[in-house]
Amino acid sequence: MNFVRFFLLFGLLLSTAAFGARDGGGYGGGLAPVSNPRTPEEMAIGEYNAGVKQRDKAWEYEQRAKPLEDGKKKEKFLKKAQKAYKKAIGRFEKAVEYDPRMYQAWSALGHGLRKTGSYDRALEAYNNALDINPDYHEAIEYRAEAYLHLHDYEAVKAAYARLKKEHPEYAGQLMQAVQEWLPAQHADNNLELRAFARWAARQQ
Repeated sequence: MNFVRFFLLFGLLLSTAAFGARDGGGYGGGLAPVSNPRTPEEMAIGEYNAGVKQRDKAWEYEQRAKPLEDGKKKEKFLKKAQKAYKKAIGRFEKAVEYDPRMYQAWSALGHGLRKTGSYDRALEAYNNALDINPDYHEAIEYRAEAYLHLHDYEAVKAAYARLKKEHPEYAGQLMQAVQEWLPAQHADNNLELRAFARWAARQQ
């Protein structure tokens, strides 16, 4: 088991380095694969890696949809992305069943749930990841994006302040997500949202 844990942690270092700002919320690779998995921890790694593959497919479909002007074609790719995210969610759920301490899988599960609009469930998954590893900055940034969609602006600002101090790269990703989200909102008669938009503008 200790040997597997070593690979898990080593894989985490590699996947953390691979995280980027593909969709404003970060996007990471899998953990070091295990041949002929036997233990629950090894099974969890296998399910996690399978989930990452589905998540990568979803991201690719989203990127193909972005530049399209044809509504039907765009919708086709977005539906494929949602289908892939749902498959990823199933894999990540199995991963945390096998190994409830795998915070990477909890965070990835939150990402999939957020992408499919299940923001409350996403928060639960992120909270589980951060209960295990409070300094997992990917989950802090991911969770803040869920807070954003739930209009918990104070939680977003608190996460941004922490990330700016501890991990500026993820603070930048969060602010990018905020700036992409704001134009679609209707702030005319929403004083709280207007105040949040002014705060975001001052961070530029």
